[in-house]
Amino acid sequence: MKRRDSEQLNTPVVSESYDLEDIIREFRSAPAEEKAPEPPAATVKEHTLVFQPIRSAPKPPPAEDAPVKIAPDLRSKKQSPLPKPEPPVEKPAPLPTKVANFPTRSAPSGKKRSDFQPPLVVMDRGGDTRKLTEKGRRPERPKPQEELPSHSRSCRELLSQSQRGFALRRIRTALMLLPMLFSLLLTLFLFCSDPVPLLLETYGSLIFLGALLLSMLLGYEVLIRGIRDLLHVRISIFTLAVPLCVLCIIQSFLEGDAPLQTYAPCVTTLLFFLQYSINLSHHAYARSLHTVCGFTKPMGLYDAGQLLPDSDSLRKDNADIEDYLARLTEPDAPQTLLCLYATFLLPLSCGISFLIHYFTGTAFVYAWLLILLCAVPLYATVSYPAAFSSLAKKMAKQGGALCGWHSAKSFGKRHTIILRDEDLFPVGSFHSNGMKLYGTYRAERVIAYAHAAFSAAENPLVQLFEELLRSEGATALTASTYRFYENNGMGAEILGDEVLIGTLSFMRSMGVHMPGGARVRQAVYVAIGGELAGIFAVRYKPSAAAASGLRDILANRNFTPVLATRDFLISPELIAQKYDLSTEAIRCPEYPQRIRLSETAPGDRRVQGALIANNSFSAFAATVASAHRLKLSTWTALILSLLAGIGGLCLATLLLLSGSSSLTSASYIAAYQLLWASATGLVSLILRKL
Repeated sequence: MKRRDSEQLNTPVVSESYDLEDIIREFRSAPAEEKAPEPPAATVKEHTLVFQPIRSAPKPPPAEDAPVKIAPDLRSKKQSPLPKPEPPVEKPAPLPTKVANFPTRSAPSGKKRSDFQPPLVVMDRGGDTRKLTEKGRRPERPKPQEELPSHSRSCRELLSQSQRGFALRRIRTALMLLPMLFSLLLTLFLFCSDPVPLLLETYGSLIFLGALLLSMLLGYEVLIRGIRDLLHVRISIFTLAVPLCVLCIIQSFLEGDAPLQTYAPCVTTLLFFLQYSINLSHHAYARSLHTVCGFTKPMGLYDAGQLLPDSDSLRKDNADIEDYLARLTEPDAPQTLLCLYATFLLPLSCGISFLIHYFTGTAFVYAWLLILLCAVPLYATVSYPAAFSSLAKKMAKQGGALCGWHSAKSFGKRHTIILRDEDLFPVGSFHSNGMKLYGTYRAERVIAYAHAAFSAAENPLVQLFEELLRSEGATALTASTYRFYENNGMGAEILGDEVLIGTLSFMRSMGVHMPGGARVRQAVYVAIGGELAGIFAVRYKPSAAAASGLRDILANRNFTPVLATRDFLISPELIAQKYDLSTEAIRCPEYPQRIRLSETAPGDRRVQGALIANNSFSAFAATVASAHRLKLSTWTALILSLLAGIGGLCLATLLLLSGSSSLTSASYIAAYQLLWASATGLVSLILRKL
């Protein structure tokens, strides 16, 4: 065996020898790092990531004077409705709680038992029982709903509120007629019979007193309203009914068995009229709300201010229902005037009665009762509710709704009524009656020129020329400029041509040559380049709704109709011919001013006075006329009632001073009041029907 060299044995060649001390010294200067033990090769795969632990540096201890933070007590805080997410914290072991054992409830109908979870009731250590919701918190107590004002509620809510007890109130008002008529007829019988029957002479005063107590029971609303007005430091006619009832009862006991000396029939009649006025007020209020609830897209009638220098103008615009509901229950001026009258009457009658008692020796209760009965008019409180209820019922059939006394105040003075095209001749009430062409222009071009001019000017006759445009198969054009002339005509520039459109008189004033046979009354004349190009006859058909509205407007002298039509063919002569009415009161301004009036919208100072169902002139005219009748009939009836009250006060004072006891019986007082009430009601009815 041969010996191999060092290179063949694959051993490193050592060039220098090292001692043991040198090796130890070298390894002490740089100690070897400790390596993490590798996992066994059998358990570690090639695609497995091996992580080495990371050791953080130790934190220094806190300083002695550093503030110490204390964790808040979570149990003392109330759980918010929407808790914020918190980092997970190790929770301590929960305290033992006692769960109350309650009988298991069955699932409600329509739900599975598994879906029904009864409320959890937990008892803490202190014995406090808390009923938790499904989310584990206490249910919030419902807050009491605040009573909303009338204008913040919807129309149907107010209607349902006003209809509560309405039928029962009508029944009670009708039943009050029985004791009133019985008392009046019994008084008339006792007055006419010379020998009074023994039964009536003995129990007559008790019968009258029973009828009075029955009327007070049925008409308790009158007494409640009178006391309520007195508590609000407001004396009304209803307030005067309270001392009248008390004085009548006292007088009945003082007179004893004298049936002719009791004034219960007069007080019973007054209670009926007061209750009847309350019933009429609720009926008118409910009728107006019912009418408004039936509207789909109502229109509002506005006082638009002075569009013309002589008077205010009335216009139609989009309705504001909230404003209507807020103004419907406003206090009316007649009721305010009656409150002033009652405020002066109560102390005045008391003072006069005391003076009569002091100088003549007449009983104070008797004198005060007699003066109040003569001075309180029966029809005073009915004057406004009767007119409002009657007109509200009438307007409900014609598509209008009055806003109470606010309508009478807004529309009761002199106004200018703006008449538009749709008010006099609605869509579909006019159509073409033939045409005649002149010159070298074809029918398609002449019709297209007229259609373009009417479209730019928003003339209602554009609908007529649209039909002609479709029938001739022409193409619609657009006018670059247009202008209006004073003599019922307009001009436009279309495709570089100067086009004049107007009436026969307008064409003559503009110097357009009129050939023979070109004289048609109701026709649209079209001239192109100063030459007559065509004549289009228009036939108008009267509308029944417009005829009714015109009659209502022209019959009222406080209204001045003014034409504001864009159709230059509509004139007072055409209206008189088609509707067979006298149109002397209708004003017809120049054509440019009519265009300005038709474009002018109600300003910011406009006042809404009523609502109408649709954009019809008949409903507009009838509503405005009814508002004026409401004001006229109410003030007339109120003035007559106050005259009756003042005359009764003076008459009762003179009779008491003269000692004429025979003329101060209940029969004379009842006859005096009923005659005045009948005359006043008749005059008010006639004024409402005019």
